[in-house]
Amino acid sequence: MSKLNHQKGRLLEVQRILNEDTDENHRISVPDLLERLKTGGIPVERKSLYSDIETLNYYGADIKLQRGKGSGYFVASRLFDQAELKLLVDAVQCAKFIPRKRTDELTEKLEKLTSKYLARQLQRQVGNAGRVKSDNKQILYIVDTIHQAIDEDKSITFRYKQWVVDRSKPGGFTSTEKHAGKIYRVSPWVLAWQEENYYLIGYDEDTSSVRHYRVDKISEQKIADYARTGREYFEHFDLSGYVRGRFGMFAGKETEIRLQVKNELVGVLVDRFGSDIVLTPGEKEGWFAVNVSAVPADPFYGWVMSFGDQLRVTAPETVANEVARRAEAIGKMYQK
Repeated sequence: MSKLNHQKGRLLEVQRILNEDTDENHRISVPDLLERLKTGGIPVERKSLYSDIETLNYYGADIKLQRGKGSGYFVASRLFDQAELKLLVDAVQCAKFIPRKRTDELTEKLEKLTSKYLARQLQRQVGNAGRVKSDNKQILYIVDTIHQAIDEDKSITFRYKQWVVDRSKPGGFTSTEKHAGKIYRVSPWVLAWQEENYYLIGYDEDTSSVRHYRVDKISEQKIADYARTGREYFEHFDLSGYVRGRFGMFAGKETEIRLQVKNELVGVLVDRFGSDIVLTPGEKEGWFAVNVSAVPADPFYGWVMSFGDQLRVTAPETVANEVARRAEAIGKMYQK
């Protein structure tokens, strides 16, 4: 090995040992560091080691020397601090669209961004008991293809999956391609993470409309050889408004719906529809009225009915009647 390559290798090994084995509460003395390098086949003089640490600090590392009791060198700060890494690990573990195996792999990679001691704090399951995880092992490649298409201003094609009942399969259901394996042609514009799912929002070229698709249900994705369309719909696209109006991200026509709501639920309405909603006096004391934009589909009706007699749809009449019809149908199911 040339002298230059030997110096580079030694510098990288010093950096690796400090990154993996030290933090604010765990330091390594110069004799121990010299011994570690010697054991690894890289003997070095004390003066050269000091020079290596000075070089690493000059190029952006934050290696400090603790003097006195427990003296030694340690990495004082990193690209991500411990609180940020915990947040990232939590997000990965709680993301339903990331398969279990990929979740474990990503967690292991995040652990390498801190010391081996602090990495142990990241090895935990965060509110994850019984959490359903996607079985789509290609999820990261699907997301990468979508991002690449957006960067290159290209459309994409893909097939879309759905769950169907199949008594011959374990569990009595299976995954199959929607619309008999139809090839979807979509111009991708936005990726959104909503209610534990990852969605592609784009311009569907077959229906000439803005639609969204669960990323974990996409398969056989390819970048098309033609440019994206639907730009006029996304030049001033209101992502937060689009997401708020689609409970569970169901497709459909957004409708203005008037609600009568008990005052105690004001926080629920603000959390769901944002702080730009306008409340007016309700039909009776202790209630307010509000207009919201939503797609009147199953998730919306389920949300309305979950509040029982504390929230009522008053307009449009078709939506109010549908809530009443569903409530009556549920009542009949429990009649003896």
